[in-house]
Amino acid sequence: MSRKLIFAAIGLAPVIVIGALAVAARPKPTPTPELTASPSPQGQAKITWSQSQISETLFPGTNKIVTVRFRSSQDLGSVALWITPSLDGTVSTNPSSFASIRANRDYEVAVVVSVPAEFKKRSFGGTIHLRNDGKPPRTFAEPLQVEFRIDFLTYKSESIGVTFSYPPAWITTEVATPSPNDPTPTILAVTSPSGSKLLVLPDGGEGYDLGDELEQTVSAITLSGFSGVRRDFKDSNGRAFLSHIELRGIPGHPAFVIELRVRSTADLTSLETLLRTIQVKL
Repeated sequence: MSRKLIFAAIGLAPVIVIGALAVAARPKPTPTPELTASPSPQGQAKITWSQSQISETLFPGTNKIVTVRFRSSQDLGSVALWITPSLDGTVSTNPSSFASIRANRDYEVAVVVSVPAEFKKRSFGGTIHLRNDGKPPRTFAEPLQVEFRIDFLTYKSESIGVTFSYPPAWITTEVATPSPNDPTPTILAVTSPSGSKLLVLPDGGEGYDLGDELEQTVSAITLSGFSGVRRDFKDSNGRAFLSHIELRGIPGHPAFVIELRVRSTADLTSLETLLRTIQVKL
């Protein structure tokens, strides 16, 4: 081999080595990740209620259960029904939480509204929210509006000499029922929309032909300062349907009777509250 060729080969060697190093040092391209749809955050879930608002008027000391439904636009984990502090002690829900929520599926909630027994006209308002169990908790829109008020009317019967308070939706009537002993005795009736009644019979009597076979409970009662006897009757299914109260010592009325006639068990609390408001004024 000639001297020129040797020198040429020697001169090419560094170039080949440098080129090889350059190829080895070149970074490998990063593989393109597969595109997958990431789930939307739960904070964007929208809650839809079967009704936008609960609005009720209640008689003091009573309660009402309103059944509502809701659905979420997305799947949710464990959630709780959170009630604003303005409704503390007056509103509760059943259930109060759900282990999980599936999207676009209806869930039922019983909202229980209970008002104080105090005869004071008041209004309440607030909202019920769906909230997750995370920290910090996250609330989902939209909330359910809840508004209710305590209301009552007062009735005074000049002919019988009684006053009492009663629910605004109930109706009061006085019916004259002439008899041989008194040509103008009066029966006072307070009737609920479902047909339950409170009757005041100042000269005695009873609305049912009561038989010994009916289950009954006898107890003492004091009403408007007068003592008496109360008999509570139940039907064959064990449901209360009549309370018969005889008050003693009322001048001019040796057999002053009050009856609670129950057509709907939902009226029981209102009937008992109404009974406690009766004042006999002679």
